Amino acid sequence: MNTGLLTKYDQEIVALFAKNERDGSKQAWYFVGFFKENDKQFTSHFSEIPKMANYYKNASDLIYDSNLELRLQKEHIIDDNFIRFSNVGFDNKELISVFLDVAKGKLEKKLKRNFKLALPFYYHNTETKEDKIQLLAPLYFPSAPVKLALVINKVKTETSEYYEGITILPVELAYMN
Repeated sequence: MNTGLLTKYDQEIVALFAKNERDGSKQAWYFVGFFKENDKQFTSHFSEIPKMANYYKNASDLIYDSNLELRLQKEHIIDDNFIRFSNVGFDNKELISVFLDVAKGKLEKKLKRNFKLALPFYYHNTETKEDKIQLLAPLYFPSAPVKLALVINKVKTETSEYYEGITILPVELAYMN
């Protein structure tokens, strides 16, 4: 698979997989590793570089559209991720709810001026097999440095289109995405 990534010298980076021949294994393939286009591990098996992977269908999904409304799934963000708030010093759910409203307003103002604050990333749900582009944006809580990022989905219905803040990630996890 051509990952779409390049080395610092602009060589294609390919991911190699091998057929799993272990009896009774549910996994048909296993990951061998990442290799440059001219590595022997790749060239000894393939004569052509595969077509580059495409992680999105519509380029507009990569850019935050400040004309769309941003809604928050507060119950999930707060209740299911309370430990993430606690880890950065917030331990009162009512106060977190108020801070989220303030952070959302501040984020929207900043995104209207600089859409690049919301960074696109590829998400694959291993349970549903759904692939999509999500956006990550910093949450600006009052009098605190940015320690959490908001994960944003674009939602399209028959009659409307909007963004939905679905969860939060600590900055360290956000960087990994």
